[in-house]
Amino acid sequence: DALQTYQDYAATNPTDAETLVKIGHVQVVLGRLEAAQALFERAMITAPNKVAPKIQLAMVERSTGNADNAYRQMDATLASATTPDDSLRALSALQSMYEGSGRLRDALRVAEQQVQVGNRLMPPLQLVAGQLGTTAVMVRAGHRAQAEAPLAPFKAMLTPPLDEAWQQ
Repeated sequence: DALQTYQDYAATNPTDAETLVKIGHVQVVLGRLEAAQALFERAMITAPNKVAPKIQLAMVERSTGNADNAYRQMDATLASATTPDDSLRALSALQSMYEGSGRLRDALRVAEQQVQVGNRLMPPLQLVAGQLGTTAVMVRAGHRAQAEAPLAPFKAMLTPPLDEAWQQ
């Protein structure tokens, strides 16, 4: 049992924040959100500079209907991010939260922030893949022309019948 294995390890390493987060994940899967919340809070105390427990705590807050607390937690997480990688993880989680609650304009705004941070951090191919991933959010938010603009050079490379699928 994964939970028991992690709990045994945590008993001998009570300050291992990664293990606490993993146990918290298992608790979430089992529907034990209060237990998960306590573990994420403990992980935050143990490793206050880590973003993973902060993100997970915000996700639990949102799952329990405390959306305002969840968004405040994510704002605090973004403010405390010390590396571009931490910022990207927090932004990705925030975008997911906005998409999940139907706040597509907010999700799009956060996706644009991710691109800005990513421009400084990611290799070009990974950056392009990330930008392609935001096109669906743009379309759902009603910004189809803006979503298609970066894809225009690729459209010219498509040959029938692929170009017909593009029109749909």
